[in-house]
Amino acid sequence: MSTAETTGIDPNDYAKRVSIGAPQSKVFDAIASTEGLRSWWTPLTSGSADVGGEIRFDFAGLDEPIIMRVDESQPPTSVEWTCLTNVGHPEWEGTTLTFAVEESTAESCELNFRHAGLRPTLQCYDQCHAGWDHFLASLAASVEHGAGTPFAGVPST
Repeated sequence: MSTAETTGIDPNDYAKRVSIGAPQSKVFDAIASTEGLRSWWTPLTSGSADVGGEIRFDFAGLDEPIIMRVDESQPPTSVEWTCLTNVGHPEWEGTTLTFAVEESTAESCELNFRHAGLRPTLQCYDQCHAGWDHFLASLAASVEHGAGTPFAGVPST
């Protein structure tokens, strides 16, 4: 049996490791609070980031809300969500997103992100892969420089 089979990790899930030049606690705050999430994913974030709470992500110009249930929040190391609703990509529903933050030094850390269930076989995979690459870079920029690049809306035509 492979390690993936014994741990329940599918090697085809979207996963990314990001080195971040900011303290672990600052990165944790950016993934575990609605204010932090607004700084790098979408300014239209609301709800409760407490365990058992639901966080709603809206996107300017789109009628495609995402609702995540907070399954775990262990300061300053990890946050886990389950996607309850994604109007734009219903194939996300039931998937699990995990953010694990490992301290490297007092001023840097590693973020291990996994979106379990987001696999190359899904029609949305390429778009979502590119989206996560963008937003994880936005998260790093937000905590390192104070300015991320959250979703700003759909350009008018």
